[in-house]
Amino acid sequence: MVKVLSLLLCLLLGGTATAETLSKEYFEHLFRERIMAQLPYDPQDIEITRFQCQPKEVSLPEGQFTVQVSQMGAIVRPGLVTMLVDITSRGRLVRRVRLLGRLEIYQKVPVLKRDLPRGSEITSRDLSLVRFPLSRLPQDLITDPEELKGKILKRSLRAGLPLRSSFLRARPLVHRGEMVTIVAESGSLRVTALGEAREDGAKGEIIRVRNLASRKEIMARVAGPNLVKVRF
Repeated sequence: MVKVLSLLLCLLLGGTATAETLSKEYFEHLFRERIMAQLPYDPQDIEITRFQCQPKEVSLPEGQFTVQVSQMGAIVRPGLVTMLVDITSRGRLVRRVRLLGRLEIYQKVPVLKRDLPRGSEITSRDLSLVRFPLSRLPQDLITDPEELKGKILKRSLRAGLPLRSSFLRARPLVHRGEMVTIVAESGSLRVTALGEAREDGAKGEIIRVRNLASRKEIMARVAGPNLVKVRF
């Protein structure tokens, strides 16, 4: 928790013959305004629910009072948010009120418009933007369509799901059963041979390849379309 030293959200009360009452609605407005001041989001994307204040309202006698947030979390994030509000008069603490509520922040993210099978390449035509709460979004969420280039789905996906990097893999340059060129290199020495890919592989991946001349199975790194390399 950090102390807010200079929050100029002050309420001056005075000049009345009867007591002033700060209602739950007043404190809820203060709570929301303080949270929005800390977040770089549009107000319509911020939702506060289950708001509570303890006590529910505060009655003040005649006089001048300052109301300010004295304590709140250093970082405001989705979930339970609490803050303390001090009501002072001439530097003397008159009342302390505890505020709490549940914060949710919404963001538009790309989701699939339709079901897609395993191995599909996703294009912009397959996507639409849907508003999702940040608390339900995964860490590996894809927000930039550029991240989809050259990628295919590892598994079938249903429409409406946010896209995650863990759902994707690089498009294979070598496919199981295809003939490949095996390049063996050592310094300036270079030897080539024909082989058969025993599994799919994207650029940089290591796959099993059978050397057609020796009939031995080796591990080789995919270097390009139908091209694998080994070092010896």
